[in-house]
Amino acid sequence: LLYEQHQLLLEELAAYQPDLLNKPSIVTVNKKDLYADDLISEILAFFQQHELLPIFFSGVTGEGLDEVREAVFKLK
Repeated sequence: LLYEQHQLLLEELAAYQPDLLNKPSIVTVNKKDLYADDLISEILAFFQQHELLPIFFSGVTGEGLDEVREAVFKLK
């Protein structure tokens, strides 16, 4: 489902603002605190098959937010 949502977002960007597809991007997944470690591993493996590496984070616990920040700063 997460990958399908990612694909839908890309389709919407292509339809309404295709120039954004040429900009660097990151994939993040919120609510890491709700996912079991096994599920996170499965999601990572699936995205990696599509040459994407999502960053998992939790807005509640703050876990992973440093990695998200670092990735955003690297985009510039």
